[in-house]
Amino acid sequence: VSSGWSDSFAKFSVGEGAIMSGYASSSIYFYQDGNENKYKSYIPEEGGYIYLEGAALVNKKNIKKSAEEFLNFVLEPEFQKLALEKNYMFPVINYTLPEDYKYVPTTNKIVKLDAEYVNKNMENWKKQLIEVLKK
Repeated sequence: VSSGWSDSFAKFSVGEGAIMSGYASSSIYFYQDGNENKYKSYIPEEGGYIYLEGAALVNKKNIKKSAEEFLNFVLEPEFQKLALEKNYMFPVINYTLPEDYKYVPTTNKIVKLDAEYVNKNMENWKKQLIEVLKK
């Protein structure tokens, strides 16, 4: 457990951990860094989780024009290209993926957790994590 992706990768790359949890699209970073054969993203055969980021307008009576303009900008090809190339995120519009995306593993098996199950167990999982980190 670390403060972020860069810190985790730094520790992982010097052998402080056998595995690192991250995005499947991290393979693009390794490819661009010339390490396409050293590190590879992996999705277990049982499936993987999907992490979605979103943007939306709040359901208000008076929505500011600038909020609508911002959301429209997010959907434009220029913004989506930045998300592809700088954040290694898949586009939400029909956009041709760069060649590097061939290194991203995919799966049709999506792991889902029931929200009620997560809410019921979250506090206990946090306590367990703290105990593991104390060791």
